[in-house]
Amino acid sequence: QKSCAAVEDVRSRQDTTTVQIREPEGILWFLDRDGIAVSYEDEEFESHSGLTGTLDFAGRIILSPGRGVFAAGMDDGTAAGAFYSEGKWSKELFPDMASALNARSTFLEPDGTIWVSADWEQDRSAGHKGGMLALRLGKRQRFLPPHVPSVTYSFARMPEGLYAGSTNRLYLFHGGIWARIPIDGRERPRIDSIVREGEALWVGTRYYGAFRLLDGKWDQFGVDKGLPSASIKNLVVDANHSVWAKSGNSVCRFDGELWQADVIPSEVVEG
Repeated sequence: QKSCAAVEDVRSRQDTTTVQIREPEGILWFLDRDGIAVSYEDEEFESHSGLTGTLDFAGRIILSPGRGVFAAGMDDGTAAGAFYSEGKWSKELFPDMASALNARSTFLEPDGTIWVSADWEQDRSAGHKGGMLALRLGKRQRFLPPHVPSVTYSFARMPEGLYAGSTNRLYLFHGGIWARIPIDGRERPRIDSIVREGEALWVGTRYYGAFRLLDGKWDQFGVDKGLPSASIKNLVVDANHSVWAKSGNSVCRFDGELWQADVIPSEVVEG
């Protein structure tokens, strides 16, 4: 019962089938609403439901060079991840983390390291401790609160180290140590997303708009700088190095000085 309830809770956050990745060989990977991995090769779809080593529910799929496809999610009510290589799945459970991995924050480093965080649904009586994991080839490294956040919503790699954004704080991993980083003097900024754009780190918060860290200086962007809302739900950088944000009900783009709201034409949104 507990496992089913946990699956339904995570599933409720995934509304439709989504394209996840494309392998160099051309294989496409999808996730359906039930968190089942589906591959597409040679004009044929294959559901990976029920295959040995698969997860009950996957919230995200990424491609790890040299290790194959990686799925983050849950299995039997426990945080879990699974690799797919040479036609076989191999899963690993992380029972001391949470009921699931926080799939949205799964992050791949250039060296192939995969960072995963515990999801927010944690039961201390079940031994859940939250925190995060670094999965490297042949080994893994566990990080526990209070040195790291219980739940991480986003990672970003910068020259000075790896940043992790949590609900209440920004963290920096450098020299094997995690440290808390104040954002423009705010101790609890309610972070939902962080992303790198060139030499700048962008931080999206729930109540204070967007912050940019550049050359050691924080700049804040709120409704006075073009955002329709002080709430930033997501940040993305495109191939042209433009920064995009979901603010309120609007998709916005940063023009270098100000944010431009409602950049998607209404006729496109309305179909």
